[in-house]
Amino acid sequence: MRHIYFIAIISVLLFSCKSSNDQDAAAQVTTSTQKSKINKAVANNSNVEKYPGVTEGMIRRLMNQCDYVDYIFYNLPISISQDDKKAILSNINFIAKTSPESIPATCKPMGRKSFQKNGEIMIEADIYINVEEKCFFYVFYENGKKAYANHMTADGINFYYNVFGQAGVKR
Repeated sequence: MRHIYFIAIISVLLFSCKSSNDQDAAAQVTTSTQKSKINKAVANNSNVEKYPGVTEGMIRRLMNQCDYVDYIFYNLPISISQDDKKAILSNINFIAKTSPESIPATCKPMGRKSFQKNGEIMIEADIYINVEEKCFFYVFYENGKKAYANHMTADGINFYYNVFGQAGVKR
């Protein structure tokens, strides 16, 4: 009878050791799979564009100095120019203080907006509006390169939809 207990105890110990080794191996496979997924995600995100928001100083400068806003829409039969100070200030207020976490590759700009002072461009921004892709933001350019990105306020989104509606453009 002692031999049966002895064999039973040894069997339990062997199975538990094997089970522990199997768990360690499974954990190593899981860890390497997770690392692989993380590396792929990092590689995929290396193409994601991300920019800080336009500075408060630039917003103040636009509010104080901008005397003309010009819009050119790609693939749309409309353009807009504004030189009324109240309209310009409202327009500047379309720039939200928050920035998008990233610029999805599926989002494409629908136009360009330039803020001017005495005929000189102070700063330009691509306009992104796309309901399906949830793109409602501006990407600002500095020295011809993308430098900043800010969400668009609800008033800004409404402004563009009103303009499109008045022009008979469905978006």
